[in-house]
Amino acid sequence: MKQLNFPKLQHLLYVVVGILLVISIITCIAPLQTFADASTSDLKLLVIIDDSAEKPLMNDAESDMVEFKYLSEVSSKDSGHIAYAVSKTIANNSEVNSIMKYAFNNLDSRIYIYGDLTISEFKEILGIDTYSVQTDIYDENGITGEKANMTFGEEQEQNKIEQIICLSKNPKYQSLIVSAPNADFLSLESIIIKHYSDTFVNPMLYATLVKNAFNYRNYTYFSPGTDYIMNNCYLNMDYYLYKIEEENVADYDYFAIRVNVNPIHDYRPAVGSNLPCTSFQVKLNLPYSSDQIYEYGPYSSNKANNINVSLGFGSSGVSGGIGFTFSPGSGPTVNANYNSANRTIAWEVKQYWFFGSRLNDAIYPFGASWASSGRLAAINISTFVEFDKAYRSNWNEIQVRYSY
Repeated sequence: MKQLNFPKLQHLLYVVVGILLVISIITCIAPLQTFADASTSDLKLLVIIDDSAEKPLMNDAESDMVEFKYLSEVSSKDSGHIAYAVSKTIANNSEVNSIMKYAFNNLDSRIYIYGDLTISEFKEILGIDTYSVQTDIYDENGITGEKANMTFGEEQEQNKIEQIICLSKNPKYQSLIVSAPNADFLSLESIIIKHYSDTFVNPMLYATLVKNAFNYRNYTYFSPGTDYIMNNCYLNMDYYLYKIEEENVADYDYFAIRVNVNPIHDYRPAVGSNLPCTSFQVKLNLPYSSDQIYEYGPYSSNKANNINVSLGFGSSGVSGGIGFTFSPGSGPTVNANYNSANRTIAWEVKQYWFFGSRLNDAIYPFGASWASSGRLAAINISTFVEFDKAYRSNWNEIQVRYSY
């Protein structure tokens, strides 16, 4: 009888086991290999909604910019979008969370999370240490000389509940925070889609005109205390920081800020008339008692037309400063008030009482100059807006911090 050759059988067994092991490894890592890279990015905003929700009807223009998917339809193949929008609950789904983290870290995708959440919760969801936006610092000639990381105060990050928070690591993608308490998901999704469309940037293009890297919107309601949000009526705000170089004065750095606000009603003939903005308010406050306000503008004016603002540093010995001019065609009434005790400047802009024009769709700049100790520029900005003397926002404050 022929004897079996056990060494050969053993060798064959090793080969079979090795093949099976390789197949197993390939099977396990296959899903990871389906994640997209920057060269294959999908330019659409992907909105992931719960299976119980209804996908909204969109026109052709919206369909070119936005894609809706149910949670059950999502897979790792959806990791290549340059923007995502999800509710806070869906953002904590393990698969969606992995996709968003990958896209945020590897594609610089813009991530919108909506529903009531704080900045701290947003950071935890994405696994990031800071919510910061890199912005330019301008000199007195309007030239960008430095970069700064714009963040928010710890109290705001921990406690202030927002309805939309958006961030990207790419400074070309405008980040966003929205205050719209009690707004439903459809309203928030509509706001996100509008913002994404208005600020769309194609990452494949080298030359791109970029708006301010951060945007804040304060939305209105039918009347105070109600849940009926007007998702097309809001006060839009952005701001620019200036740093005045002065080497002869020790212990302080000298700053100026220009805050631009724009009352907007996205008029849609099918859903009603174009509502006039009748008033809005802006407040600037320095939170640190060691900081000092020097100048502010504009001053009070009745039926304002051509307004010139010059922001210097008084008798401090600092020679630099900034200035700007604007011509509000609406001819509004501007009331300005400065409280030195609590380092606060407040402006109220109202439609002129006698057949005054609406305040809509114009940019109104406000500014202040101050001295700050340490390497942190800190200022709190509050806003309020009213449309048609009936649709009002809440008072809303953001705590802006620049580290440089």
